Amino acid sequence: MIPLRKEHINNFKTKLSLKSEQTQETYFLIVDKFLRYVKNDLSTNNVIKFFTTISKNSIHTTFYAIRFFYNSTGIPFDLKIGDIATKETIQRVRESFNPEEVNAFIKSAKLYGGIIDIGYAVISTIYGARRKEIYNIESKDIAEDISTVKIHTLKGGQDRVHIIPEEIKEIVKDLRYGLTRIKKKPVVTALNMMFDNLCHKGGIELRPRVGWHSNRRSLISELMMTDINPAIIRDFLRWKTRESDILMNYTIFNPERVDKIIFEKHPFLKYWK
Repeated sequence: MIPLRKEHINNFKTKLSLKSEQTQETYFLIVDKFLRYVKNDLSTNNVIKFFTTISKNSIHTTFYAIRFFYNSTGIPFDLKIGDIATKETIQRVRESFNPEEVNAFIKSAKLYGGIIDIGYAVISTIYGARRKEIYNIESKDIAEDISTVKIHTLKGGQDRVHIIPEEIKEIVKDLRYGLTRIKKKPVVTALNMMFDNLCHKGGIELRPRVGWHSNRRSLISELMMTDINPAIIRDFLRWKTRESDILMNYTIFNPERVDKIIFEKHPFLKYWK
């Protein structure tokens, strides 16, 4: 066991201050999450275990942040990026929320969040938006009459204009106002701290790989338990059809009709009433 000491934190903060503002923010968030995960035991085994909770897209930035922390503290760090960025070492875990946890997350947002936090929680739980998709929403993407919201879909999906049901219109209206007041957005990883904070206050266990995507996975899982056609669910989640899927290439869904079908049986909309 290699215990964490106060001088380690002080040395890290001192050397981090020499980095750019964006790097400072990113590294601080990553190291903070790392230290909470390892519970003050900085042994190599705990470092490797921590990397099993990190997505492939984030693993390089996370590696450099953790290495910087160890170098700044003087603790030996013998791992190389190739040691942890391999399929053999990284066993990816896809962690989903159960409906009770989604409800607790929503309650926490209502009780403890500001209008941005609450608005982001709505976009996550109602539309199943990914973290970067939530982050990319601007005030202009929300109609002035709060009738629709546009989500700029990532990972090869299709951008989608969704209708906004009555249950969440006031919240989305507040989100639109809040977005107009932001002069400079923080880095996207700041949403991780927002998410973790809402989970902590809502009594949700912060286990490995829990994140905004957990709401998305839960939404998909619950919708698939209904009698809604999976093709309609796929359209609502903004996935493009595969070129080999001839039947779906000939199918054209009406977005508003799809939204109404989904909202009739949406598992989490009732939590926002």
